[in-house]
Amino acid sequence: MVLVGIADLDEETAGKYPGIYQYGQCQSRAFIKGIFAFFAGGAAGLTASYVIKRRYPNFPPVYNVVFVAGGAIVTSYAVASIASKQCQRLWVNTAQQQSYTEMNSKHVQSNSQGTVKTTTSEQPSETPATVKDGIKTTKYGDQMG
Repeated sequence: MVLVGIADLDEETAGKYPGIYQYGQCQSRAFIKGIFAFFAGGAAGLTASYVIKRRYPNFPPVYNVVFVAGGAIVTSYAVASIASKQCQRLWVNTAQQQSYTEMNSKHVQSNSQGTVKTTTSEQPSETPATVKDGIKTTKYGDQMG
């Protein structure tokens, strides 16, 4: 089966990866931010080339392309990579938060002095990862080997 997008995932697969839909939406926004940054970086490069051309009249015109393309590429890469990393952090935090909620193994209590006391009510039923024959299986069922 070929997936056209994250919206095409079946419920079983989506259930293995908590927050997958939010991650897809976040990555779409990161892509759009990168496109807008490409145009903004190109405009900034074009502006810089005009300013340099006025200041240095003998400046070769071939460098105008370098400034425009360089500004566009560097800006879009920087913006898109930062936004993508934020999406990855969001997805990891969502998955960790859901696994902590599901396990329900720790209860945090605070007393009047402001100290925090952590108590464990029960052991989690499944381990975070198992290793069999050199292949590590995560708690979501992914096999890494």
